[in-house]
Amino acid sequence: MIRETLTKGGYQLKEHSLSAFRANILGFLMPVPLAVLYIILYALSFSAVSRVDIPSSLSDRTVLIPLYFIAFFSALLILIFMHELIHLLFFLIFSKEGRKSITIGTRMLTPYAYSIEALPLGAYRLSMIAPFFLLIVPLGIVSVLLKDPFSFLITLIMIFSTGGDWVSLWITRKYHGRNIFVWDHPDECSCEIYLPEKSKGTLG
Repeated sequence: MIRETLTKGGYQLKEHSLSAFRANILGFLMPVPLAVLYIILYALSFSAVSRVDIPSSLSDRTVLIPLYFIAFFSALLILIFMHELIHLLFFLIFSKEGRKSITIGTRMLTPYAYSIEALPLGAYRLSMIAPFFLLIVPLGIVSVLLKDPFSFLITLIMIFSTGGDWVSLWITRKYHGRNIFVWDHPDECSCEIYLPEKSKGTLG
């Protein structure tokens, strides 16, 4: 929904923002329980620790170490791109104007996508949580099955990459009901909540 339409159509605006420091702290802390759970599951998947012998494998293939680093960072970049692509696809589904409402760019050398429209609350939450369930959960399952340190570390990093998504969900945690819209600021730690005039939704 176009934001100007909401402000002229019987909606009240509530703005919510976090300092960059608080947003970064929350973004780091919120994925911690998921990371701990993943580490426990990964550790329990080993029937014998000796099945993975990193030092010997690396010492025997020293010349391949640069290739390991290239593969690692390439895989990480691809997964970050896929994370944002999932956001983009959900934004496309729920935006009234479709592709016209989607902005794609890079921030600190990483890609990002956001909708210039205010999305329905349920659609916004689904768009935020989608990368975790569609990308990171399958990645974690594969990692546990492979028992591979390479995929383990990548999965762990990707879990922490969802910190901003969990913060967005936390900001809207006390809003409930229909006809509530959310617009997430692309460059600041803030969002705008549009409530119908008769709505009693609040945010603590």
